[in-house]
Amino acid sequence: MGTPYQRIEEDLQNDVLNTRTLKRPFKSEDNSRIKETKWRREFRRAKYHNRKIDLKTLYYYLGETLEQEEFSREITKHEKLTAKRIFYIHEPMGPDYLTGKAGIADYKGLTQEKSETLREVALEVLSEREPLVGENLLDENLVFDNFIPQYDDHSHECTSHDQSNTEFMENMMNIMDMGLMGNMKDVENMPNMGNIEDMRDMEDMLDMTVMENSELV
Repeated sequence: MGTPYQRIEEDLQNDVLNTRTLKRPFKSEDNSRIKETKWRREFRRAKYHNRKIDLKTLYYYLGETLEQEEFSREITKHEKLTAKRIFYIHEPMGPDYLTGKAGIADYKGLTQEKSETLREVALEVLSEREPLVGENLLDENLVFDNFIPQYDDHSHECTSHDQSNTEFMENMMNIMDMGLMGNMKDVENMPNMGNIEDMRDMEDMLDMTVMENSELV
């Protein structure tokens, strides 16, 4: 069976993901009294059904909360100590990896030195998992390849639409500077305008420009 330390270490090294992690039983905006009451209610439910993983997860949430505020009404001193110890050891990996054989009693007898060593084990496991995370991020970045301008192997000239878009905007400015224009035929005569069918939705804007200029004459 091993010692408590060995059981916790084995759980960390196995690095098993919990597919149904218990959610935090209280909200961050709840006051301390409400948090204590909700935590105790969920704790009793998990203990009654002998859900060891849920119990460890609840202790983790309690230890996490005790980093920010102090509970004094229903939480005992021993529960606070156990919660802080569980959170300290497993914080690098998070509550989703609170699986394995180690029970609550295994954490109660740990010394500070052993707790620090187990946290180092968690950090080492996380660092070994990091390259996989890096590969996943690399795969996600491949999605953006189509947005990167492509260059011809011989001329190294950009084949993206940046130049066409620039010419389009310049031509639009020329249109606005022309002031009066009768219809869309004037636009068709402008160079590098691309597909004129894509310009039909601009006709209303050009008509407004004609009206505004007519009022100034």
